[in-house]
Amino acid sequence: MPLPDDHGGYGERLLGQSRPGEADRLAALADACDPATLAVLDALPLAPDSRCLDVGAGLGTIARRLLARCPQGRVTAADLDTRFLDGTADPRLDVRRLDVRTADLPAGSFDLIHARNLLAHLPDRERVLTRLVGWLAPGGFLYVEDVSFFPVDSSPHTAYRTLMRAGLATVGRTVGSDLDGWARSYPAPLLARGLTDVGLRVHCGPVTADSPDGVLWRRSLEQVRDAIVDGGAATGRQVEEGLACFADPAFTDLAPALVAAWGRAPRS
Repeated sequence: MPLPDDHGGYGERLLGQSRPGEADRLAALADACDPATLAVLDALPLAPDSRCLDVGAGLGTIARRLLARCPQGRVTAADLDTRFLDGTADPRLDVRRLDVRTADLPAGSFDLIHARNLLAHLPDRERVLTRLVGWLAPGGFLYVEDVSFFPVDSSPHTAYRTLMRAGLATVGRTVGSDLDGWARSYPAPLLARGLTDVGLRVHCGPVTADSPDGVLWRRSLEQVRDAIVDGGAATGRQVEEGLACFADPAFTDLAPALVAAWGRAPRS
């Protein structure tokens, strides 16, 4: 989901939907992340008429799966930029340009809210999480998922570790993201807001030249390479050495972890 910042907009400078190749990067993200996400969502006891909200919907892969899960329900696919969603034709799908930080949605509107790779990028993530919880209907589910870079720190590959950390530093400096501690704190933020039936899942995929996680992180780093160098997080040579890992058929390492937490609003 593109996020504004003080430097002309996260979407325009780093990973926004207006940038060339962003649709391909989002497709790689879906390939890498959707299977683990859907393994949890498909197991939740959603009623056929559930009202669902997908925040930061991107290409809409999760939103479309929710339409299939809830054949009598409705799905709202929300993003700051909906260009990859606008062509989706389904009368039960409501595509909305929406800023989750300022949107005024009625309390109790949704039976499921899904937000992946969103909260960690928002400096006011604690306040936004409270807003999401407030939009849940009694008994409704909230599913949040964010990246944590802790597996990278133990990588035996210096070039890979250096580039990944440089990308992390660049996003943190430009956007205010917390890709270390926020997701690592799950599920505590959900428990603190009174959610019940709380669960936790950590997925850490392999990075190879052709694995879904390898393709995702290569595309992401290629798009921010100039910002990495311009911001001084790594030299041009370090960036190229790190990217060479993703093209090496003999290279294997761990991707950053995707940490998911989910919980249910009290029924009364």
